[in-house]
Amino acid sequence: MLKNQPGIISVQVALLAERGVVEYDEGFVAEDGTRWDSARVAEEIEDCGFDAEVVERGRSQNVELRVYG
Repeated sequence: MLKNQPGIISVQVALLAERGVVEYDEGFVAEDGTRWDSARVAEEIEDCGFDAEVVERGRSQNVELRVYG
């Protein structure tokens, strides 16, 4: 569900490894004024029914997350 959101470039998830990498456009602004950041990505994943926490942030617009579920 997350990869279909405007401003999300790519989503890679390995459930067995409990890891995911999400690449997003930091410059994207939704109609309601919200932007993508690591906390919002984790929140969207949790809205899909998984637990998520930010593990580290890469130098680019990639976020590495631990995903449980």
